[in-house]
Amino acid sequence: MTIESDHPLEQIDVTDDRTDYLWYRTRVKVPKSCLTKSERKLVLEDAGDVAFVYFDEKFSEMKHGRHDQLATFTFDLPDKIAKKTGEAVDIAILSQTMGMAHNQQHMEAYKRGLLGSVLLCGHNITQGQWLMRPGLEDVDDDAAVADSGSKSVTWHPYAARSHEQKTLRWYAIELDVQALVDDEKKQGLLDDPENYPRYAIDMASMTKGQLWINGHHLGRYWLRRAPEKKDYKPCQWCGYGGWFWPDNVCRQHCGEYSQRYYHLPRSYLQLPSKANPQARNFLYVLEELEGDAEDISVARRISTQPRGHHDRPIHGSRPTLWALFTHVCAFAVLAGAAGLAVAAYKHYKAREGYVPIGEHDSTTAGANADAAPAGSASNANVNEGTGNTEGNRDSNTE
Repeated sequence: MTIESDHPLEQIDVTDDRTDYLWYRTRVKVPKSCLTKSERKLVLEDAGDVAFVYFDEKFSEMKHGRHDQLATFTFDLPDKIAKKTGEAVDIAILSQTMGMAHNQQHMEAYKRGLLGSVLLCGHNITQGQWLMRPGLEDVDDDAAVADSGSKSVTWHPYAARSHEQKTLRWYAIELDVQALVDDEKKQGLLDDPENYPRYAIDMASMTKGQLWINGHHLGRYWLRRAPEKKDYKPCQWCGYGGWFWPDNVCRQHCGEYSQRYYHLPRSYLQLPSKANPQARNFLYVLEELEGDAEDISVARRISTQPRGHHDRPIHGSRPTLWALFTHVCAFAVLAGAAGLAVAAYKHYKAREGYVPIGEHDSTTAGANADAAPAGSASNANVNEGTGNTEGNRDSNTE
C-alpha cells in the first residue's frame, strides 16, 4: 500500500503501528547550492528514531537518535549527486521506530518519522510529491522470506569486513543439521522424544534485527550489554527500598549481554531422513545495524535445572548515605513522639491538684472567700488545700 501526500506524514499514523518501517520517497531537482561543499547536506529536522538514506537507489548513510528524543539528522550528499545540478534525483528515506519508552506520559501522543522540515543543500523540499509505503519488502511475509533462497534473489558470498558498513543487510546461513543429529545419537537422545535437547541461536556477534528458520519467524533480537561494574556494590546486588534508581535495582551479570540466546524449536528443523536424506536448513538474518554473521552458531542447552544458589541475586540494603538519612529521620520521629508524650504527661499532672470552683464549692472555700460562678472573673486567688484568699491579686479561674 503506497500513500501519496504533498508532505511527509507521521509514521505511526501511516503504519497503524503494525510495522517498524516506513519508506519516504521523493524526486527533486538538485539545487545550485549543492556545488558549494559546505552546503552539501541533507537535513531531517525532528526525525526519529532511525533513518537510512538512499540517493538514486544507492545507500548513503544511517543515523539514529538517542533514547526516545527526536533529533536532527544530517547526511553528507555524495559528490556524484551534488554535481547533478538541475537534474532530478530520487531520494529514499527508510524511517525506523525503536519502540516506546516505558512509563512515558501521554503515550497516545507519541509521534515518529519525518516530523520537521527536510532540507537539501539549504533548500526546503518538505512540500512536494511524497510517496510513503509501510514495511520492508517480504519482511512481514514469512513465506516470502522462505522463498528468498530461490533463484529470483541474488546472493553474494560473505565478505570478511562487509559487516562494518552500517546498513540493512540480509544474511542466508545454511545450518549443518547433520552435526546436531550425530550429537543426539552420541548422547542417546535421538529416539527419546521426551528428552530431546533444546537448541538456541547464539547471536552474540550481531546487534539488532530479526530471525527466520526455514520460513518460520523466530522473532527479534537485540544485543544489549548490562552496565559495567563501577563502584563498591557487588554485581548481583538487589534492593527495592526507597526511590527507584536503575543503577541500584537488581544489578546482575555486569557487562554481559542481557540476552544472546534465542530459542530454536526442534520442530522447525528439517532433519535428514530416509525420505529426505539431503534435507537443508536455512537461517535468514535481517541485521539492521552491524554484526559479524560468521560467528552466529547453534547452541545446545546442557542442563534443565535452575541456576545454582550462587547465581541468585543478593538482596542488600541501600547505600550508606541513604541508610544514614533514613535512620536520622526515624530517630527524629521517635524523639518527637517521646517529647509529645512527656509534655502530655506533665500537663496532666499539673492539672490534677486543682478543684474547679463553682457555686456548690462556696462553703468549702472558707468564710472570707468570695465564690464566683464557673467561668467568670473573680478577685480571689484560692490557695490549694487552705481555703484562704488574697484579695490583692486578680485571677481568672474556671
